[in-house]
Amino acid sequence: GARSARTVRDSSVKSDPTVSQSGPMASRPELAEAPPDDVIVAVFHQDDCGHCEEYIPRFEAVAGKFPDVSYVLANIDSKQGAAYVEKFGVRLTPTTMILRKGGKSEMHEGQLSDLAIEIIFLKAKQK
Repeated sequence: GARSARTVRDSSVKSDPTVSQSGPMASRPELAEAPPDDVIVAVFHQDDCGHCEEYIPRFEAVAGKFPDVSYVLANIDSKQGAAYVEKFGVRLTPTTMILRKGGKSEMHEGQLSDLAIEIIFLKAKQK
């Protein structure tokens, strides 16, 4: 698909954390709390982002094929999500990242094809 994205807007934080998580780490509130060997695939999105609304259901459909890989949907309009913008250098939404605790992260801006999402999950499975 086309790589469409929306620029992160500089707006006031609307609400407290609205980060939804799935997979083995669903109970963990913060990405930073993951132990060193954990890997998370994260999608940063924001309210009123049409590209995000199109992308997230496709992302979640592909993620369902990889139950052993944790992922998080981080709304950057939330307090917790806004902190991720600065921490991870998110400039556009949606942005998909492989976050490795204590290791190198990988960032992909804009909507990705289903195949590209699968490749991200396969990379995340690699130690």
